[in-house]
Amino acid sequence: MMLKLAFTLIAALAVVAGAFAQTPPAPAPTPAPAAFACPKTQTLDCMPIVPEERRAFCGREYLDWAAKHCPGLQVVY
Repeated sequence: MMLKLAFTLIAALAVVAGAFAQTPPAPAPTPAPAAFACPKTQTLDCMPIVPEERRAFCGREYLDWAAKHCPGLQVVY
């Protein structure tokens, strides 16, 4: 009888402790950089040797952003 009471008490304390546990807030979504924009054409030429004026568009940060925000964009490597 005492053992059953002890397990019931432990279970009740676990439930109460769980009710007071705080989970950290979810991180805010990262906004798209203001400098990024979809290219005017549907094809982005990133073939080596990439000219200086296109290097920013062929970097991983821009290509990851463009894959999510520029539907139909094709990148040529």
